[in-house]
Amino acid sequence: MSTTAPLQAERDAGASDAEIGEVVGHLALNVLTNHFNLAKVDNDWPVVTPRSAV
Repeated sequence: MSTTAPLQAERDAGASDAEIGEVVGHLALNVLTNHFNLAKVDNDWPVVTPRSAV
């Protein structure tokens, strides 16, 4: 799988580059908020382990 395949799949599903960028921006904001949060709030998504290359 190429590194651009997931982006192309989103584009094929009808998402614009602006919408994809907005999702990336929100995700980055959530990660940084959780990382620097003094209340030590856990991430609100499950931990994912990377798959090994086939």
